[in-house]
Amino acid sequence: MSKKVFLVGKVHEVEPATIMIVQFGIQCDLDRLTGEHKVELAANMVSEDEIEFTFSRSSLQKLVEPDMINTADADIITGEGLDDFRMPEPIPRAPFGTCFNCFIDQQEFLDCYKKSARALKASRMKDIKLEITPEFAKLKLAY
Repeated sequence: MSKKVFLVGKVHEVEPATIMIVQFGIQCDLDRLTGEHKVELAANMVSEDEIEFTFSRSSLQKLVEPDMINTADADIITGEGLDDFRMPEPIPRAPFGTCFNCFIDQQEFLDCYKKSARALKASRMKDIKLEITPEFAKLKLAY
């Protein structure tokens, strides 16, 4: 069963037979957004109705706070700024001129992500979860 998934500035048609092709296309976009191979994507179709996307990063900065997501991770997942892409429902931002790592509540990010995905005509999700570790940010989508 095909799903329309919002990731890295676009809605992608994902199904078991094409998930590796989609992963390659998204990786190319990530390389343009962040610089070559600073973020590595792994896409996994857990079941017919569940897909995981793991964004492994090479940064040594502290990007983890309990129940929060770093805005750098949020921008990578959504593709904010890639080819001038802006989310229909933007995530909260720090004041202009702020040049340090900012964090937002994960639930606040997920709400903006869901609303933007709907506005971009992605498939409706039943559940969405984030797992953030020092090594990666994982987005788990259930349909």
